[in-house]
Amino acid sequence: MTAFPVDERAPARDNPGMGGRGLTSVLITDIAGSTERAAALGDRRWRAVLEQHDAIGRATAAAHGGSWLKSTGDGMVANFPGPAAAIRCGLEFIEMTREQLEVDVRAGVHVGECELREDDVAGIAVHVAVRVSGIAGGGELLISRTVRDLVAGDDFDFATAGSHTLKGVPGRWQLYRVTERPPATVPSPRSPARSRRGTPGRATTGSARSAAPAPLSVVLVDDHPLWRQTVRTVIEQGRTGRVVAEVADGAEAVAVIADHRPDVVLMDMQLPSLSGIEATRAVCARLPGARVLVLSSNDDPPTVVEAVRAGAAGYLIKTADADTIRSAVRRVAAGELVFPTGVGDAVLDALRGREATAAEPGPTSALSERERQVLELMAEGLSNRAIAKRLFLSAKTVETHVSAVFDKLDIKPTDDVNRRVRAVVAYLQEAAGSGKTLS
Repeated sequence: MTAFPVDERAPARDNPGMGGRGLTSVLITDIAGSTERAAALGDRRWRAVLEQHDAIGRATAAAHGGSWLKSTGDGMVANFPGPAAAIRCGLEFIEMTREQLEVDVRAGVHVGECELREDDVAGIAVHVAVRVSGIAGGGELLISRTVRDLVAGDDFDFATAGSHTLKGVPGRWQLYRVTERPPATVPSPRSPARSRRGTPGRATTGSARSAAPAPLSVVLVDDHPLWRQTVRTVIEQGRTGRVVAEVADGAEAVAVIADHRPDVVLMDMQLPSLSGIEATRAVCARLPGARVLVLSSNDDPPTVVEAVRAGAAGYLIKTADADTIRSAVRRVAAGELVFPTGVGDAVLDALRGREATAAEPGPTSALSERERQVLELMAEGLSNRAIAKRLFLSAKTVETHVSAVFDKLDIKPTDDVNRRVRAVVAYLQEAAGSGKTLS
């Protein structure tokens, strides 16, 4: 893999002087989980990652005949004469940043008429591309139906990504995930050009490629690095899926899973900050469709039942062999329930209890309507400043409400976990118990 040097003299774009309006294909990217990664690396090392990220973006866009327009902090904006080149660039960029920088980039592509400025591009097509990229998970490239129709003859493979409303854009939009690409028709930053499967420089037939399903995305949550490495090997070498993130902390896992939205979460029970039960409950409240498979060393039936009540879709003992783990991941992703033998009746009772048990008044019932609004926005990941803007309040007023939330939920300052995280987890747990979903 070629490593691109950082060149501060590189121009912001390749085609200066362009102006007017025209049809163009827009690629938008950003790094999934960038906040957590930046916090882990520290300012200096994270700045170096972003500089290398921009250098790769410039080189990759140029190699595919496009123009690197600008950095968005942890992403890029680029435009291309045609959508196929934008897709190839996006896939190449995702792959290269993962291999060289160990980050997961998500991307979106849309095509439309835009205002072509000196060093930027503007118009509804740009807004659509931004919204599309925001829906993508880490390591994914999503496109609009318009793009899919335009590249129908280019031998890409797509999987439907559902129908979505895009904030600020009228109507519903059918999106597609690019699961395979033909070999590049323009010089690539990597040499020699090679298709993802098959012989170098030669595309495999569409029917042969579509026979293999797209790999599942998996997040591993366990505080033992060696065990995470073992499970990653089992999942990836067995071609069951791709691990998009590893987390060692229960509270951190809730945010990472919400960011990546994986097909399956593999969750340990014994975790720092939040237990696996608490983290599962918070994840399932925030993402009602989440599929959590518990991997635990404890096969005590009451523990299994507690995991089911928290929202787990499966439970395995860590002594399970590799084939059993891979099969369980596939089955849970497909919507099945997977649990140890001998606890069937107890599990069924717990599943019935999810629907039949009415939640008692929770700790957030003491909050005022405004304080609950603030807590709900905290659960969406908004900062105090962003909450103030959303609710048309001053930053000071929001700080007062946040302090009141902490006091009423009896959340004291501690060294082990952020008070904000504790407040959000309390809210999500209560939402899970009452059957509510976040808007």
